[in-house]
Amino acid sequence: MIHFVHGKEKDQLETLAEQTQKGFAHLDSKIDKLDQRMERGFGAVADDIPDIKRDMATKDQIIALHTQVNGIETDIKTMKGYKLPSRVAAVEEELLGKARG
Repeated sequence: MIHFVHGKEKDQLETLAEQTQKGFAHLDSKIDKLDQRMERGFGAVADDIPDIKRDMATKDQIIALHTQVNGIETDIKTMKGYKLPSRVAAVEEELLGKARG
C-alpha cells in the first residue's frame, strides 16, 4: 500500500529532514574539530618522547642509586650514638672545664 504525503504533512517532513541534515552537519563539524585537537595533542606527546627517553633514568641507574641510598642509610644507622656520649663529654670538659655527667 502506497501512501502519498501532501500539503502540511509534506512541509513538516521537509522541515524535519532539513533540521536533521543541519544537525548532522553540525555534528560532523564538531567531530572534525575534535579529531584535529586529538591529532595536535598526540603529536605533541610524540614530539616529547625522544626527550623523555634521553633524560629518563634507566632501570640500572635506579638500581645503582637505590644501592647507594641503602649504603648511606646503613652508615647513618651505625653512626647513631657512635661514641657520641664520650665525644660530648670531651667537648663539655674542654669548653666548661668539666663534664655535666
